[in-house]
Amino acid sequence: MSQMNNPDPDARKEAARLLGSIRSEKKAEAARRNGALSNGRRPLKPLSEVRCTCGAGDSLEHKGTCPRYKRIFYRRQKGLPLT
Repeated sequence: MSQMNNPDPDARKEAARLLGSIRSEKKAEAARRNGALSNGRRPLKPLSEVRCTCGAGDSLEHKGTCPRYKRIFYRRQKGLPLT
């Protein structure tokens, strides 16, 4: 009885994997809606909502450790708009 209440971690992992792979119409519809957004990517967060930690403010010149720098660098690299 104690084994039923506290199953093996590997068995729990396998059960979660199997349950997560079940296809339903609701999951398929959600995937279609999400895929239609922004060419299949997650919508980009506006740079104005990314906190600047280097003191450059709203400019596009930030230090490499600043979270805004990382977003700007990614967008420039991918050819995405910097807005």
